[in-house]
Amino acid sequence: MTFFSSLAWTGISFVLFTALVAIISAWKTRDEQLDTAEGYFLAGRGLPGVVIAGSLLLTNLSAEQLVGLNGQSWKTNMGPIAWEVGSMFTLLVLAYYFLPKYLKMGAMTIPSLMEERYGRGTKTMFSVVIVVMYSILNLPVILYSGAVVFEQIFDISGIMGTSKFVAVAILCVIIGIIGGCYAIFGGLKAVAVSDTINGVGLIIGGLMIPFLGFAALSAATGGHGILDGVKYMIEADPAKMNAINAWNAPEPEVPWPLIITGMFFNNLYWWCTNQSFVQRSLAAKSLKEGQKGAIFCGFLKCLGPLYLVIPGIIAFYLPSIQDKLAAAGSSAIDFAYPALISEIVPKPVMGFFAAVLFGAILSSFNSVLNSASTMFTLDLYRSSINPKASDTKCVKVGKIYGTIAGCISIVIAPFIMNAGGITTFLNSMSQFVSLPVLCTILGIKRSQNAMTAEQRAVYDRKCAAILRCSSDQALLSHVMETATNQSELAELLNNGCKTIYLCEGTFSVPIRKSGIHYCGIGNPKVETTFTAEQYKKAGITFDGITLPEMPDAETAYLAEQAAHENGYDDFAEKHCCLATLLHDRIKGYRIYRSYSSCI
Repeated sequence: MTFFSSLAWTGISFVLFTALVAIISAWKTRDEQLDTAEGYFLAGRGLPGVVIAGSLLLTNLSAEQLVGLNGQSWKTNMGPIAWEVGSMFTLLVLAYYFLPKYLKMGAMTIPSLMEERYGRGTKTMFSVVIVVMYSILNLPVILYSGAVVFEQIFDISGIMGTSKFVAVAILCVIIGIIGGCYAIFGGLKAVAVSDTINGVGLIIGGLMIPFLGFAALSAATGGHGILDGVKYMIEADPAKMNAINAWNAPEPEVPWPLIITGMFFNNLYWWCTNQSFVQRSLAAKSLKEGQKGAIFCGFLKCLGPLYLVIPGIIAFYLPSIQDKLAAAGSSAIDFAYPALISEIVPKPVMGFFAAVLFGAILSSFNSVLNSASTMFTLDLYRSSINPKASDTKCVKVGKIYGTIAGCISIVIAPFIMNAGGITTFLNSMSQFVSLPVLCTILGIKRSQNAMTAEQRAVYDRKCAAILRCSSDQALLSHVMETATNQSELAELLNNGCKTIYLCEGTFSVPIRKSGIHYCGIGNPKVETTFTAEQYKKAGITFDGITLPEMPDAETAYLAEQAAHENGYDDFAEKHCCLATLLHDRIKGYRIYRSYSSCI
């Protein structure tokens, strides 16, 4: 048992759990299409509700929040519970108001919504401000604050025999590299999966703290079990259990009018219009799954006070740590939670708890890094710098930018220690951005005047066709990439669409452009003699569409001839226009002419 209480076991268990999260995340994302913008930045819009809930929870929860809220409850009362419970209502607003609106408009980023209402200039200006704020300011502060909290709880400088600056710098490098690997190489799917696993660990590890605390409190006050510890906490000072403060209560107390005014709107901004949070919901496989994720996250937030508020109250009463807190002086508010952890967490599970806390720090960092990369690539690079950039190019640019932003944040982060109140300053500055962004998003509605009457009729017809074939309203966000007949398919191919939705009709899918993914809505029929294997070799994939099993001999021969003429000897099916000719035989010259401009 001595080994399991040693520092070596703490380190081994920490590495094992952290490695387990990485392995599971890599395995779950092994077949993902990370070469498309939607696949890399929005996880292919395929996240289930439980993954969205876990990722939302971990994106919100940071290490400094664990220390900060518990410190506030240690100094005041149960008032900080409002930050957790209040989030539940704004998550319902996200699920039933904002998310359906975002998905119907086909949004990938928050700035892209602004273009609908205010034009490209506004979108570009907003994107520059947010990307700079995320990349140069937020990321270093997240790294620094997470490293400081980790240092406070586990005394890394004491273990390594170095100064606090060196310990914080080492932690910033480790967190930055590991978090960057998730965000840069795995895309949003890897970030979301790792968040979910760490979220499970957080619930287990976080909920372990109050029970261990109550047991320790009971033993220290002459009780005989957890319930006696709860009883002591309630009866020792009933005012300490009060969660409603006076309207003019001073900081760090939470005045009760703040709950229904400033706090509500602040929560609306973070949960409903902040890119780091909203991006998880936008990646839902359907509106229903996105709503499930937001609602389930709201339920998990109701459990938050058990590990974000109650431990601070326990620390206030636990006799064995009072000398440490008194010695901390004015810093005691930030030392209450670390002191409690070091006192009550058994050594054999300290490594697991450290890994869970490390995962929470990683989540905050890689979530913001992924969001910054997404907005830079889609709202600045593709929109203003290189409008004709392919999905593959955008993904490459996103990875390069993410690497640069991650490296800059690692270099800057340790020096924040010498910058005085910069963290408070940055947190305050974010509030100047929050309400204007929220009001801007609330003022957006889909432009009805951007289309001609003819375009509006086509748009409405496609929407009606989609709703006839599926009850999933999230598919309406793809109406501009949907074809209901062969002419519309030809137009989408001509416009360079990489993901095309085929709805209701009968289609002939040509093998002349690689890297295209076709999705079926309402089980459309593909009228062609190419097989799934031939399409796969040509770099064309299908989802929800049934293809013929046997190739046609004449078609295969002509395809081979066409491929040889164009220099494609490895596989005969690629880059030939044969499906167009075949479709001409079936549908007539009118359809062939619609393709002639594409050949």
